[in-house]
Amino acid sequence: MVTVQDRYRDQGLDPERLKGLEAVTILRTRELPSLTGPYVKVKRYWGQIRSQKKSVVTLPNAAGRPAWSQADETLWRGIKRYVISLIALMDGKKNWSIYSAFKAVGLIRKYKIDYLLTSGPPSSLHLIGLTAKALTSVKWIADLRDPWMESTYDSSPLTRSLASDAIEKQMERTVMRRADKILTTTDRLKEALVARYPDLPPAKFLCVPNSIDTERIPLADAVVKYEPLTITYAGTLYFDRTPEPLFQAVSELIQDGRIRERDIRIKLIGHCRFINDVDTESVVKRYGLDSVVEVLDPVPYSEAVQIMQRSHLLLALAPGRHRLVLAAKLFDYLGSGSKILALAEAGPTRDLIEETKGGICFSPTDVAGLRNYLRELIRNRRFT
Repeated sequence: MVTVQDRYRDQGLDPERLKGLEAVTILRTRELPSLTGPYVKVKRYWGQIRSQKKSVVTLPNAAGRPAWSQADETLWRGIKRYVISLIALMDGKKNWSIYSAFKAVGLIRKYKIDYLLTSGPPSSLHLIGLTAKALTSVKWIADLRDPWMESTYDSSPLTRSLASDAIEKQMERTVMRRADKILTTTDRLKEALVARYPDLPPAKFLCVPNSIDTERIPLADAVVKYEPLTITYAGTLYFDRTPEPLFQAVSELIQDGRIRERDIRIKLIGHCRFINDVDTESVVKRYGLDSVVEVLDPVPYSEAVQIMQRSHLLLALAPGRHRLVLAAKLFDYLGSGSKILALAEAGPTRDLIEETKGGICFSPTDVAGLRNYLRELIRNRRFT
């Protein structure tokens, strides 16, 4: 297995995730310097400065992005956008992928490896597969955990250009053609790729869904739930994933006197310090939920499982842009035994919850429905 050295990771590594992999040889390689890292740090710094004044949009599909129109763009801003689009092309790990591709080729030749699996995002990891396929006789399987071009089109127009879109599109097409097999985690994504590439045999595309690891999530015989109704989100708040509809519903219930602050708790665990580059705590204060919402940094996996099992509802966020993807943590949610509360539009998340009867779904814009649901739970103590 080839992966990046820990010092280049944007997020910390949970050692518990490595349990069971002791027999696997892991080669951690360095990353070539790039401009993407410094750019992201500067952007995040300015986002923190503006967080006290910036208004976060309640509807998650807006994603808090600035209004943008190419017709109003000045020449200088157009040049700047094109430069940024080429710096941010593909993703921030392309320099690692380029460096590691030749390491992978060396390992394939040395150990006479027959099959290579590249798994993304980041999508640039598939550059390793392209290189290995060109220089060796290895059979290459490209695993798309998330869609490539859909994610590109959904990203901010301030980091894209016609040139960068064309390059990304050609890169995806090349991967689809050169790989021996294409894996997805949802049928919706597989079907989308089959439709996009009608010149390729449909059998080339396979869906291998995620599953529940029962050894890592042991079902407790008697779980002691938290005293108030507790809703937990475990993971990362990224793209347009925002818990604001839940914040709004709870805030309105408290303001109307229909529930008390002590009746409910919301836990955000993981990389949740920012919502669309806005400090989460400032958003919480804006809704008057300082005593209700708790923001926790990442905890060991086993501890996260215990928190999920003790919670009454586990929050899943899947707005319209996530119409083809399914977060792997949903299977951890299901395995914990707690019910899922999903703010999800039509897509794999809603499909899974309805198929398994693992919880309840609301559109992210249905704040009224969410508010009434929470009120009934608390009033009738139906969550105990």
